[in-house]
Amino acid sequence: MICNFFMLYFIVFELFIFYNLYSYNLFIKFILS
Repeated sequence: MICNFFMLYFIVFELFIFYNLYSYNLFIKFILS
């Protein structure tokens, strides 16, 4: 159960990072355009 919780936390953490990078890229494109 602890292992599954750790995997779930890791997946959520990765999705959060990817979402921040994607938003940051859109923000940069918006500024440069």
